[in-house]
Amino acid sequence: MKATLSLSAFFAVALAAPSMHDGFLNPRSTEKTSINWSGAVVQGKNITAVTATFPVLDTKIPTVNETGKHAYQGTAWIGIDGYNKTVCPEGLWQAGVMTSHHALTGEIWFQAWYEWYPDPPVFVDIGDISAGDIIKVALNAPTPTQASVVLENQSTGRGFNQTVNLTQPLCLSSAEWIVERAYTLSGLVGLIDFGTEIISDITYTVGDELHTSIPDDVTIINIINDEDNNVQQTSTEVSGNTIKVTYLGS
Repeated sequence: MKATLSLSAFFAVALAAPSMHDGFLNPRSTEKTSINWSGAVVQGKNITAVTATFPVLDTKIPTVNETGKHAYQGTAWIGIDGYNKTVCPEGLWQAGVMTSHHALTGEIWFQAWYEWYPDPPVFVDIGDISAGDIIKVALNAPTPTQASVVLENQSTGRGFNQTVNLTQPLCLSSAEWIVERAYTLSGLVGLIDFGTEIISDITYTVGDELHTSIPDDVTIINIINDEDNNVQQTSTEVSGNTIKVTYLGS
């Protein structure tokens, strides 16, 4: 299914501005859990760039539907300053691709976007997008108030780049590689069955030093469904410069 920006009225309300800015994190032994984040976070000082490559999430509706859910969605993205909002409560610089599927109508679409939170997401044109297309994302923030984004669909050769001046300064204190479940004012949107998502070719820059592997003190996050007895919905593994996020079920 190809990308479309002609959204149904239902999805325009439910998914046009998903909550991409806060992990709603809760402590758990050697990892973290979240109602809408799964992936990995590196914390530090003066983190000025982050990159990764990942496939567009699959569009499968879970075999066992989540109770009361008709909209299913998942987003793969990378970011700077999304993790610790007590340390950095203002800005967040992030970009990725969202997959959406309406269980009743069968409507499927994909949207590339970037966001400088607290401003809403900006949806951008990188041509037709299909599940499994390989997307490369690069974010740079040479100063706390200026940043750039590159989104490239390596499967089609189409891309987008933009430099943005920010009103809310970044703290440059964390880098994130995330698969996200949408969280809206009306509650959680169903998490799409994306199978296994491999986020690879990960790099991040601290000051002028480029890092090409994930450190041992990385924070790993998995999604739990707090609407269904805190069932764990994802499993995250980290190795070298790769993060593997696996959908476990609803």
